[in-house]
Amino acid sequence: MNLDIYIENFAQCLMQSNPAALSRMLASAHWQRQAVPLQGSLLKDFAVDAQSDWPAAALIAVAHGLENHQDYYLLANLVHLDLRTDYFSAQGLSDISPEHSDDIIDCLNVHFQDRQLFFSPTSHPSMMLMSTPQLPLINTHNLSDVEGKDVRHYMPAGEDALHWRMMMNEMQMLLHAHPANLEREQQQQLAINSLWLEGGGRLPSRAMKSNTTLMSNHDMVRGLARLSACEHLELVASFAELEYHDHLVIWMQANPELESLWFEPLLEALRGATVKHLNLYFSIAGNTYHLSLKPLDVWKFWRRVKPLSEYFVEIEHAS
Repeated sequence: MNLDIYIENFAQCLMQSNPAALSRMLASAHWQRQAVPLQGSLLKDFAVDAQSDWPAAALIAVAHGLENHQDYYLLANLVHLDLRTDYFSAQGLSDISPEHSDDIIDCLNVHFQDRQLFFSPTSHPSMMLMSTPQLPLINTHNLSDVEGKDVRHYMPAGEDALHWRMMMNEMQMLLHAHPANLEREQQQQLAINSLWLEGGGRLPSRAMKSNTTLMSNHDMVRGLARLSACEHLELVASFAELEYHDHLVIWMQANPELESLWFEPLLEALRGATVKHLNLYFSIAGNTYHLSLKPLDVWKFWRRVKPLSEYFVEIEHAS
């Protein structure tokens, strides 16, 4: 089996104490650093071109049956802007109810209808799709690369940046007065006080990858599978639950159990040559780190294992 695994938000794993299996693979692997976000690395492999952004939102639209080639799509994340000492930082919200999300979508649609902005739900109440027949001339940053940082450095840029920053301010005012936030305040939950836009683009004309199965719970990957006519499977909890496929591409979120549920059995599968080629793609600070391993690589015992954070610091300095 040939296996490609894309891991979102991997930076949180750098805080863990030296996971042995991953550290062994890091020491043995061939490395490449790509100055593109994780979505871009995956989409490039499927012959999907970058637009103003990598068109993740348009692929999410495909997953929901919204296949309008004329519209431009953006992913609008419902977030909490937190005032730090001298700047605001964005924080994603995982506790938004479907009812509150639907109410906010209705409110935005009523307010922005005359400006041809249309909002629709996704599989996650904290995220919605925004579509427009216009062509916004902006570049955006993914929320996962911005959380906890000064948002002033990551606001939309480009020819239409000022217009879209004003639009975001208008959306913030609507959210500030929305009844959902009164209920959240009563429940001691963080206010939904802003939207974060990312992943803009029109529906790609094509996506191509032969003899490949995609596995993920992410709508973008579901849409990519549909556009490329690849088989799609829901994500399993561990490597042990995988069934054999000639070429399997997996998209997952980083989590504290990656070492025991994935990296340890992956290392054993490489040693036993049941995995013929493993590609791991890690998302860190808006870049993608690509690790490539074949069975013979893991027997390179002379390569010294280093602490995980030290290894990534050295990769960063070498790039």
